[in-house]
Amino acid sequence: VASKLRVGTTVSMLIPATAKSAQPSRGEAATVSKLSARVLLVEDSPELSSSIAASLEKSGCVVTPVSSAVEAERLALAPDSGFDVVLSDIVMPEGDGVALAARLRKRKPELPVVLITGYSREVRHAVGPDMEILAKPCAADEIVGALSRAISAQRPASPMH
Repeated sequence: VASKLRVGTTVSMLIPATAKSAQPSRGEAATVSKLSARVLLVEDSPELSSSIAASLEKSGCVVTPVSSAVEAERLALAPDSGFDVVLSDIVMPEGDGVALAARLRKRKPELPVVLITGYSREVRHAVGPDMEILAKPCAADEIVGALSRAISAQRPASPMH
């Protein structure tokens, strides 16, 4: 706060853009994890969908974006869909991600689903202790990590001899 008599007062505030340092610390890589996966991205916000898809593509994924749970379910359940994982928003105008995840688990249990939301109260309503839920906004590495864990968890364990 700087004040001058008969001139006025100036208040200046510096607010960090994130809680983390923008600069990587020494020895910390500034790269996005790699993941070779076919991702069905369900996000109703075109801007956010585009941003997430670009991040996933940089990590090595092939992304198919859709804007509704209805469209996602149709594509995911198609016999030749070939998706490795579904990344779905929870709150959308046409269906919600939790219900989509439940329907996909019932009809195609081998297809993992990761949910993402900006509404913290919706996170508490998600079903399944093994359901991974990310809070928006999140870094590309967090998304890639969650997708990678979900895919790994769906792979059958190798038989013991």
